[in-house]
Amino acid sequence: MRGSDKTYGKYFLCRRSEAVETLQKARKEADKILEELKIFYTGDIKIQLYINEHVMGRSVAADLMVAGEVCRSYDPADLCFLELNELMMLRMLKTRKEE
Repeated sequence: MRGSDKTYGKYFLCRRSEAVETLQKARKEADKILEELKIFYTGDIKIQLYINEHVMGRSVAADLMVAGEVCRSYDPADLCFLELNELMMLRMLKTRKEE
């Protein structure tokens, strides 16, 4: 059984049986965010996603890669997505102030 929709498919402490599906979902979200990020930032920016094992389950973690090197690691991956969205918002605000 999947449990409630509120806990199913989150990147933080998902069930072991859900880990691969959750990783695939995170990859789709990462691809979308990276596509949006290209509007505001240039360079070789990638998100490497992987599964971390914990005592109570698994999580999807992320490494933010810049020019092939790990810039920052996040567990869960949601934190990476949140920070990249925040960077895009800050760039939009800065651009609007300059106009």
